[in-house]
Amino acid sequence: MMQKLNRQQTEAKINVRAWKDPAFAAKLKEDPHAALKEMGMTKVPESLVIQSAEEKRNEWIIRLHERPLNYNELSEEVLEKVAAGELQEAKCCPKSPI
Repeated sequence: MMQKLNRQQTEAKINVRAWKDPAFAAKLKEDPHAALKEMGMTKVPESLVIQSAEEKRNEWIIRLHERPLNYNELSEEVLEKVAAGELQEAKCCPKSPI
């Protein structure tokens, strides 16, 4: 049975592959669905919009997540854990298909 990876682990594997394989890195930019399928990720829906950005040494790309519908019911501590992907207390956002 394959281990289910969280988003951070999945992105780490994608990064390593892109570092080692420039053709894969180019494919990830041009046709991300095909690139992910090449890695065995066959359950990524075609309707999912996938964007990639190469973070340079002097850049910091901050990913902003959709605000949970129940954000005003959650403590700051819980919100930080939800944003980090550690908790599924948020009501709104579909679970990541990856």
